[in-house]
Amino acid sequence: MKTGGDDWKTPLGVYERAIAELASTRQELQAELKNLKELESWKANLRSEIQSAKSDLQAIKSEQQTFQTKLENTKKELSATQIELQKVKAELESKKSQITDIQTKIETTNTLLKSFSSEAQKAVGFAISEAKDAKNQAENALSQIAGLKNQQVVKDTPSKNKTESTNFTSDYDSSSNPTGEVIMILNGVLGMTAAHPRDFEKARQIFVLKDRTSVRMWTNPVGVDHVFLADVNGNMVYGGFVGWIHSQNLSRALEDIRKYFT
Repeated sequence: MKTGGDDWKTPLGVYERAIAELASTRQELQAELKNLKELESWKANLRSEIQSAKSDLQAIKSEQQTFQTKLENTKKELSATQIELQKVKAELESKKSQITDIQTKIETTNTLLKSFSSEAQKAVGFAISEAKDAKNQAENALSQIAGLKNQQVVKDTPSKNKTESTNFTSDYDSSSNPTGEVIMILNGVLGMTAAHPRDFEKARQIFVLKDRTSVRMWTNPVGVDHVFLADVNGNMVYGGFVGWIHSQNLSRALEDIRKYFT
């Protein structure tokens, strides 16, 4: 219902106007209330988001701390690894130096071995040559001993070829040449005593005890005084004074003795 321009001045007009203003205010209040509710809801959501963000931030900080700890540990491990690497490098250099020293020693040893091998071959060759010479000399001596044994005239009378030879008895006195040595042939083995026995028994005992299985070789001149020949039982079957026979070796002495008795 419309009123005139002055109707608001009437009580009814004032009342209607007041109602209209109240309605407008109510709408405004409802709009503000709605806005306020939306703001409260937004604030609640914002708080939730802030709390969530705080939680996320705390988690990030925790992860960051964990990462920082791992980073520090990695740095420490890297430092330890570098130190270990330096030790390994130093040890490797030491091993290389040791290997070089070993190689040098091996080369030196090989050189010494080659030199020793050469010297050893020379020594072995010389020893073989000497052994062959000694063997030939021994075989020659044994051959001459066998020839001497076969050529001796075994009898109880003096030799026909040398008037100065005499029979030997157990009481034979050889003091005519007290510095001479004695050669004995016992069982086909020649021996020589260093002493000068005055009879055959002493010579036989010395020979049996010292020289029964030996054939001595002399490189110095040998002075031969008396010769005793014995049978296989060790009994004297011939003895004679042959005087001084100077020879350079045993083979020559045997040759001289054989010439004397043939």
